[in-house]
Amino acid sequence: MTNDRRPTNASTYLAIPGSSRRLAFVEWGDPGGVPVLLHHGMPGTAADFEDWDGALREAGARGIAIDRPGMGESDRMPWRTLRDWPRDVEAVVDHLRIDRFVVLGVSGGGPHALAVAAAMPERVDRCVLVSTGVEIGTDGQQDGVSAGNLLAYRIVGKSRVLARIQASVQDRLIRRSPAVAARAVRRMVEQSDARLIEGLSDGELLKGFRRATEGGTGGVADEILLHAQRWPFSPEDLTRPVVIWHGVEDTLSPHRGVQTLARRLHHASLSTIPHRGHLLESVPEVRERIIDSALPRTPRA
Repeated sequence: MTNDRRPTNASTYLAIPGSSRRLAFVEWGDPGGVPVLLHHGMPGTAADFEDWDGALREAGARGIAIDRPGMGESDRMPWRTLRDWPRDVEAVVDHLRIDRFVVLGVSGGGPHALAVAAAMPERVDRCVLVSTGVEIGTDGQQDGVSAGNLLAYRIVGKSRVLARIQASVQDRLIRRSPAVAARAVRRMVEQSDARLIEGLSDGELLKGFRRATEGGTGGVADEILLHAQRWPFSPEDLTRPVVIWHGVEDTLSPHRGVQTLARRLHHASLSTIPHRGHLLESVPEVRERIIDSALPRTPRA
Protein backbone atom coordinates (compact mmCIF):
# COMPACT_ATOMS: atom_id res chain seq x y z
CA MET A 1 0.00 0.00 0.00
CA THR A 2 1.23 3.51 -0.81
CA ASN A 3 1.16 6.16 1.91
CA ASP A 4 2.71 9.30 0.44
CA ARG A 5 0.24 11.93 1.58
CA ARG A 6 0.83 13.62 4.93
CA PRO A 7 -2.02 14.34 7.33
CA THR A 8 -2.73 18.03 7.81
CA ASN A 9 -5.51 17.78 10.42
CA ALA A 10 -7.43 20.19 8.20
CA SER A 11 -10.04 19.21 5.64
CA THR A 12 -9.00 18.15 2.17
CA TYR A 13 -11.64 18.49 -0.55
CA LEU A 14 -12.13 15.99 -3.34
CA ALA A 15 -14.39 16.43 -6.35
CA ILE A 16 -16.16 13.13 -7.02
CA PRO A 17 -15.63 11.98 -10.63
CA GLY A 18 -18.80 12.07 -12.69
CA SER A 19 -20.58 14.17 -10.09
CA SER A 20 -20.93 17.79 -9.04
CA ARG A 21 -20.40 16.76 -5.41
CA ARG A 22 -17.37 17.40 -3.26
CA LEU A 23 -16.25 15.30 -0.29
CA ALA A 24 -14.24 16.59 2.67
CA PHE A 25 -11.89 14.37 4.64
CA VAL A 26 -9.36 14.79 7.45
CA GLU A 27 -6.31 12.69 8.29
CA TRP A 28 -5.17 11.82 11.80
CA GLY A 29 -2.30 9.81 13.27
CA ASP A 30 0.85 8.47 11.60
CA PRO A 31 1.15 9.60 7.94
CA GLY A 32 3.19 6.49 7.13
CA GLY A 33 1.03 4.08 9.08
CA VAL A 34 -1.54 1.45 8.19
CA PRO A 35 -4.47 3.21 6.47
CA VAL A 36 -7.67 3.03 8.52
CA LEU A 37 -10.84 4.55 7.03
CA LEU A 38 -12.67 6.02 10.03
CA HIS A 39 -16.48 6.25 9.84
CA HIS A 40 -18.13 8.73 12.19
CA GLY A 41 -21.51 8.33 13.86
CA MET A 42 -24.82 10.02 13.06
CA PRO A 43 -24.93 12.94 13.21
CA GLY A 44 -21.19 13.49 13.07
CA THR A 45 -18.16 14.58 11.06
CA ALA A 46 -14.54 13.62 10.50
CA ALA A 47 -13.60 16.01 13.30
CA ASP A 48 -15.17 13.60 15.79
CA PHE A 49 -11.92 11.60 15.58
CA GLU A 50 -9.73 14.48 16.75
CA ASP A 51 -9.26 12.81 20.14
CA TRP A 52 -7.99 9.68 18.36
CA ASP A 53 -4.99 11.46 16.85
CA GLY A 54 -2.41 10.62 19.52
CA ALA A 55 -3.47 6.99 19.92
CA LEU A 56 -3.49 6.47 16.15
CA ARG A 57 -0.01 7.95 15.86
CA GLU A 58 1.34 5.83 18.71
CA ALA A 59 -0.14 2.67 17.20
CA GLY A 60 1.27 3.37 13.73
CA ALA A 61 -2.11 3.94 12.11
CA ARG A 62 -3.02 6.53 9.51
CA GLY A 63 -6.60 7.56 10.18
CA ILE A 64 -8.61 8.93 7.26
CA ALA A 65 -12.04 10.24 8.22
CA ILE A 66 -14.57 11.39 5.62
CA ASP A 67 -17.51 13.70 6.26
CA ARG A 68 -20.40 11.68 4.86
CA PRO A 69 -22.57 13.43 2.24
CA GLY A 70 -24.58 16.31 3.63
CA MET A 71 -22.71 16.41 6.95
CA GLY A 72 -19.83 18.66 7.90
CA GLU A 73 -18.18 20.00 4.76
CA SER A 74 -19.24 17.31 2.28
CA ASP A 75 -21.90 18.07 -0.29
CA ARG A 76 -25.21 16.32 0.08
CA MET A 77 -26.29 13.35 -2.03
CA PRO A 78 -30.08 13.45 -1.52
CA TRP A 79 -31.71 10.25 -0.30
CA ARG A 80 -28.58 8.17 -0.68
CA THR A 81 -28.40 4.56 0.49
CA LEU A 82 -25.67 2.33 1.87
CA ARG A 83 -25.14 1.09 -1.68
CA ASP A 84 -23.80 4.54 -2.66
CA TRP A 85 -21.19 4.92 0.08
CA PRO A 86 -18.48 2.49 -1.11
CA ARG A 87 -18.10 4.48 -4.34
CA ASP A 88 -17.27 7.61 -2.33
CA VAL A 89 -14.73 5.70 -0.25
CA GLU A 90 -13.20 4.28 -3.42
CA ALA A 91 -12.79 7.80 -4.82
CA VAL A 92 -10.92 8.92 -1.69
CA VAL A 93 -8.56 5.94 -1.43
CA ASP A 94 -7.82 6.09 -5.16
CA HIS A 95 -7.01 9.79 -4.79
CA LEU A 96 -4.64 8.96 -1.92
CA ARG A 97 -3.10 6.06 -3.88
CA ILE A 98 -4.00 3.57 -1.18
CA ASP A 99 -4.45 0.00 -2.34
CA ARG A 100 -5.49 -1.88 0.82
CA PHE A 101 -6.92 -0.50 4.02
CA VAL A 102 -8.93 -1.20 7.17
CA VAL A 103 -12.43 0.17 7.73
CA LEU A 104 -13.61 1.21 11.21
CA GLY A 105 -17.09 2.46 12.02
CA VAL A 106 -18.49 3.99 15.19
CA SER A 107 -22.24 3.84 15.92
CA GLY A 108 -24.07 4.84 12.70
CA GLY A 109 -20.73 4.57 10.91
CA GLY A 110 -20.70 0.81 11.55
CA PRO A 111 -23.15 -0.14 8.78
CA HIS A 112 -21.23 2.13 6.40
CA ALA A 113 -17.96 0.35 7.24
CA LEU A 114 -19.64 -3.02 6.65
CA ALA A 115 -20.99 -1.79 3.31
CA VAL A 116 -17.44 -0.95 2.19
CA ALA A 117 -16.14 -4.35 3.34
CA ALA A 118 -18.97 -6.06 1.44
CA ALA A 119 -18.43 -4.06 -1.76
CA MET A 120 -14.59 -4.02 -1.79
CA PRO A 121 -13.35 -7.29 -0.26
CA GLU A 122 -10.26 -7.26 -2.45
CA ARG A 123 -9.11 -3.99 -0.84
CA VAL A 124 -10.41 -4.19 2.75
CA ASP A 125 -8.15 -6.12 5.12
CA ARG A 126 -10.57 -6.09 8.05
CA CYS A 127 -13.55 -4.27 9.46
CA VAL A 128 -13.83 -2.94 13.02
CA LEU A 129 -17.21 -1.98 14.50
CA VAL A 130 -17.60 0.09 17.67
CA SER A 131 -21.03 0.53 19.32
CA THR A 132 -22.38 -0.24 15.86
CA GLY A 133 -25.90 0.16 14.63
CA VAL A 134 -27.52 -2.96 13.22
CA GLU A 135 -29.93 -3.66 10.39
CA ILE A 136 -33.55 -2.68 10.92
CA GLY A 137 -35.54 -5.68 12.13
CA THR A 138 -32.55 -7.44 13.73
CA ASP A 139 -33.53 -9.60 16.70
CA GLY A 140 -32.81 -7.62 19.87
CA GLN A 141 -32.36 -4.30 18.06
CA GLN A 142 -35.00 -2.48 20.08
CA ASP A 143 -34.36 -3.94 23.55
CA GLY A 144 -34.61 -1.10 26.07
CA VAL A 145 -34.60 1.59 23.38
CA SER A 146 -36.21 4.91 24.36
CA ALA A 147 -39.68 5.83 23.14
CA GLY A 148 -38.19 8.61 21.00
CA ASN A 149 -35.85 6.27 19.18
CA LEU A 150 -38.62 3.72 18.71
CA LEU A 151 -40.70 6.49 17.10
CA ALA A 152 -37.80 7.26 14.75
CA TYR A 153 -37.47 3.58 13.80
CA ARG A 154 -41.14 2.94 13.23
CA ILE A 155 -42.53 6.18 11.83
CA VAL A 156 -40.06 8.96 11.06
CA GLY A 157 -37.68 6.65 9.21
CA LYS A 158 -40.42 5.73 6.74
CA SER A 159 -41.16 9.27 5.53
CA ARG A 160 -38.95 11.84 3.82
CA VAL A 161 -41.15 14.65 5.12
CA LEU A 162 -40.99 13.45 8.73
CA ALA A 163 -37.25 12.82 8.49
CA ARG A 164 -36.73 16.41 7.30
CA ILE A 165 -38.91 17.71 10.13
CA GLN A 166 -37.09 15.70 12.80
CA ALA A 167 -33.66 16.81 11.58
CA SER A 168 -34.77 20.45 11.38
CA VAL A 169 -36.42 20.49 14.81
CA GLN A 170 -33.38 18.91 16.47
CA ASP A 171 -31.04 21.40 14.82
CA ARG A 172 -33.20 24.37 15.78
CA LEU A 173 -33.33 23.21 19.39
CA ILE A 174 -29.55 22.78 19.55
CA ARG A 175 -28.86 26.22 18.09
CA ARG A 176 -31.59 28.23 19.83
CA SER A 177 -31.90 26.44 23.17
CA PRO A 178 -28.59 24.64 23.79
CA ALA A 179 -29.22 24.21 27.51
CA VAL A 180 -32.49 22.40 26.82
CA ALA A 181 -30.88 20.27 24.09
CA ALA A 182 -27.93 19.33 26.29
CA ARG A 183 -30.25 18.38 29.12
CA ALA A 184 -32.16 16.09 26.75
CA VAL A 185 -28.91 14.41 25.65
CA ARG A 186 -27.80 13.87 29.25
CA ARG A 187 -31.14 12.26 30.09
CA MET A 188 -31.02 10.02 27.01
CA VAL A 189 -27.75 8.23 27.82
CA GLU A 190 -27.40 5.49 30.39
CA GLN A 191 -25.45 5.83 33.65
CA SER A 192 -21.94 4.89 32.52
CA ASP A 193 -22.15 7.26 29.53
CA ALA A 194 -23.56 10.00 31.76
CA ARG A 195 -20.43 9.81 33.91
CA LEU A 196 -18.25 10.26 30.81
CA ILE A 197 -19.99 13.48 29.77
CA GLU A 198 -20.81 15.02 33.15
CA GLY A 199 -17.77 17.33 33.02
CA LEU A 200 -18.54 18.68 29.55
CA SER A 201 -20.13 22.09 29.08
CA ASP A 202 -23.30 22.27 27.00
CA GLY A 203 -21.27 23.70 24.11
CA GLU A 204 -18.72 20.90 24.23
CA LEU A 205 -21.45 18.28 24.41
CA LEU A 206 -23.28 19.66 21.38
CA LYS A 207 -20.37 20.70 19.16
CA GLY A 208 -20.45 17.47 17.14
CA PHE A 209 -24.13 18.00 16.36
CA ARG A 210 -23.46 21.60 15.33
CA ARG A 211 -20.57 20.67 13.04
CA ALA A 212 -22.66 18.00 11.32
CA THR A 213 -25.35 20.48 10.28
CA GLU A 214 -23.24 23.53 9.42
CA GLY A 215 -24.30 23.16 5.79
CA GLY A 216 -27.91 22.29 6.56
CA THR A 217 -29.91 19.39 7.94
CA GLY A 218 -30.48 17.45 4.71
CA GLY A 219 -27.66 14.99 5.33
CA VAL A 220 -29.03 14.08 8.75
CA ALA A 221 -32.50 13.55 7.27
CA ASP A 222 -30.94 11.28 4.62
CA GLU A 223 -29.30 9.13 7.31
CA ILE A 224 -32.46 8.90 9.37
CA LEU A 225 -34.06 7.22 6.35
CA LEU A 226 -30.95 5.23 5.46
CA HIS A 227 -30.82 3.53 8.86
CA ALA A 228 -34.50 2.60 8.58
CA GLN A 229 -33.87 0.62 5.38
CA ARG A 230 -32.75 -2.95 4.85
CA TRP A 231 -29.06 -3.30 4.07
CA PRO A 232 -28.16 -3.87 0.39
CA PHE A 233 -25.87 -6.74 1.39
CA SER A 234 -26.17 -9.81 3.58
CA PRO A 235 -23.84 -10.05 6.60
CA GLU A 236 -23.54 -13.78 5.92
CA ASP A 237 -21.83 -13.00 2.61
CA LEU A 238 -18.98 -10.90 4.04
CA THR A 239 -15.61 -12.59 3.62
CA ARG A 240 -13.35 -10.17 5.51
CA PRO A 241 -12.65 -10.49 9.27
CA VAL A 242 -14.89 -8.31 11.44
CA VAL A 243 -13.94 -7.21 14.95
CA ILE A 244 -16.81 -5.88 17.08
CA TRP A 245 -16.50 -3.85 20.29
CA HIS A 246 -19.64 -3.19 22.29
CA GLY A 247 -20.66 -1.98 25.72
CA VAL A 248 -23.01 -4.29 27.60
CA GLU A 249 -25.03 -1.32 28.91
CA ASP A 250 -25.54 0.31 25.49
CA THR A 251 -29.19 1.41 25.16
CA LEU A 252 -28.84 3.22 21.82
CA SER A 253 -27.68 0.06 20.05
CA PRO A 254 -28.67 -2.75 22.43
CA HIS A 255 -26.19 -5.53 23.08
CA ARG A 256 -28.50 -8.38 22.05
CA GLY A 257 -28.97 -6.88 18.57
CA VAL A 258 -25.20 -6.73 18.13
CA GLN A 259 -24.89 -10.34 19.30
CA THR A 260 -27.36 -11.28 16.57
CA LEU A 261 -25.27 -9.41 13.99
CA ALA A 262 -22.08 -11.15 15.19
CA ARG A 263 -23.71 -14.57 14.72
CA ARG A 264 -24.63 -13.66 11.15
CA LEU A 265 -21.05 -12.72 10.31
CA HIS A 266 -19.00 -15.86 9.61
CA HIS A 267 -15.64 -14.22 10.37
CA ALA A 268 -16.49 -12.06 13.39
CA SER A 269 -15.18 -11.71 16.93
CA LEU A 270 -17.23 -9.84 19.53
CA SER A 271 -15.57 -8.14 22.49
CA THR A 272 -18.12 -7.00 25.06
CA ILE A 273 -17.09 -4.44 27.66
CA PRO A 274 -18.96 -4.62 30.99
CA HIS A 275 -20.19 -1.46 32.71
CA ARG A 276 -19.85 0.56 29.50
CA GLY A 277 -22.47 2.00 27.17
CA HIS A 278 -22.64 3.61 23.74
CA LEU A 279 -19.75 6.03 24.28
CA LEU A 280 -17.31 3.16 24.54
CA GLU A 281 -14.63 4.75 22.35
CA SER A 282 -14.52 7.83 24.61
CA VAL A 283 -12.62 5.78 27.21
CA PRO A 284 -8.91 6.23 26.31
CA GLU A 285 -7.73 2.74 27.29
CA VAL A 286 -10.62 1.12 25.37
CA ARG A 287 -9.91 3.33 22.37
CA GLU A 288 -6.30 2.12 22.33
CA ARG A 289 -7.42 -1.51 22.33
CA ILE A 290 -9.89 -0.78 19.51
CA ILE A 291 -7.15 0.79 17.37
CA ASP A 292 -4.78 -2.11 18.07
CA SER A 293 -7.46 -4.58 16.98
CA ALA A 294 -7.57 -2.87 13.59
CA LEU A 295 -3.89 -3.44 12.92
CA PRO A 296 -2.09 -6.60 11.75
CA ARG A 297 -0.24 -7.40 14.95
CA THR A 298 -0.83 -8.76 18.43
CA PRO A 299 -2.95 -6.32 20.48
CA ARG A 300 -1.50 -4.88 23.66
CA ALA A 301 -2.68 -6.55 26.89
